[in-house]
Amino acid sequence: MSDNGTGSEITPTMARRNVTRVVQGGSISGDAHTPTLATSGTRSTGSGGTSAPRGRRTASRVAKDSPRAKHTCYTLLTACIDNLDRAVDHDEDFFIRNNSVEQLKDALHELWKVRSQREEQFGEVVNLLQGILAGRSVEDFTSDHLVCMRSAFCQLREETAYDDDFANAITVELLNGGLDVFRGID
Repeated sequence: MSDNGTGSEITPTMARRNVTRVVQGGSISGDAHTPTLATSGTRSTGSGGTSAPRGRRTASRVAKDSPRAKHTCYTLLTACIDNLDRAVDHDEDFFIRNNSVEQLKDALHELWKVRSQREEQFGEVVNLLQGILAGRSVEDFTSDHLVCMRSAFCQLREETAYDDDFANAITVELLNGGLDVFRGID
């Protein structure tokens, strides 16, 4: 140790930086037995639990009208059309026809899940088509009904933007095809 010129010895000290200390207390959830870590935020403000919340985005959320959302809808609508084609082509085979209509209902259910990624009118038309099929069996539909629904799905797939006029045109087409779009669901 050396003299600093005043007659006293200099005691070496080491600077402590970024030290985290454990402070006894409760956690944010109220658990009194869990130690709380003192961080720079709690040391400077005195309260770490009241910091401003940060916005969070969910990874699965896709912006409206994104190419991914449009592709997903296009793929599901193509599956609906394929199911209706199979049901119409196998008019005499109950099992194939029934399976095709059930797969159509499943594809419509998947479309319903992604409706928020498209315009509001898209969701309205999907809801309309689900209402036609809800609680009904394949025997309730003639081939003409299925062809009419197929036409609606083709228009839905080919349209790039949906508005009220489009939704109204689909509704009128389905009504003209003998489908009760306004029937109550039991």
